[in-house]
Amino acid sequence: MTFVWWHWLTLGLILIGAELLLPGFVLLWFGVAALTVGVILTLAPDVAVSWQLAIFAATAVLTTLLSRVWLRRFGGSGGRPSLNRPDEGLTGRVFRLERPIEHGFGELWIGDVHWRIAGPDLPAGRDIRIVSWDKTAGALTVVPVEAETPSNP
Repeated sequence: MTFVWWHWLTLGLILIGAELLLPGFVLLWFGVAALTVGVILTLAPDVAVSWQLAIFAATAVLTTLLSRVWLRRFGGSGGRPSLNRPDEGLTGRVFRLERPIEHGFGELWIGDVHWRIAGPDLPAGRDIRIVSWDKTAGALTVVPVEAETPSNP
């Protein structure tokens, strides 16, 4: 069986197209590898099939590994996924209560997300600071923000 340049280009486009439908960010690099082999075959059409497969495999592995390094260095989470970590980015932020905290629990709207909060009973209008995520209660733990008093020189 022999592969010609358009076989590899077609495979590359199919893999890149499949990446749009499937999560994972891996098929893209296999598509890039197939396109690379297709370009090589347009320049040197007499490359043996064994070399074509070796170039494809090496390019796919190399581009996948380089993408992981790049994502770790420049990606947002630094290798730690933030999905299912509600406290990620909220800890330390201050918000104003629209409704009171009663019997240790209340609710807070942050953007368009409704959060359950846990903390001391507080009236509406108080400023609160998010300190952690309580997995057991399924709520953000909050504390009141004390009014800062200016220091006298």
